[in-house]
Amino acid sequence: MMSDEVRSHVDDRGGVLYVRTTSSRCCSGALTRLEATTDAPGDLEGYRRVEKDGLVVLLRSNGRT
Repeated sequence: MMSDEVRSHVDDRGGVLYVRTTSSRCCSGALTRLEATTDAPGDLEGYRRVEKDGLVVLLRSNGRT
């Protein structure tokens, strides 16, 4: 899922990774980006919790992915 270096970075900052998707359209079609941070967003509404091997990922999809 992630490199040891990234895992260590997340662990050092509380062990939670917040990920959200953003979508846009371009001349070649839809484009979905993932934005990830260890900083908690102001509003956690819509985030889904996924936990594996002690790592917590909170994921919010914009619904169009």
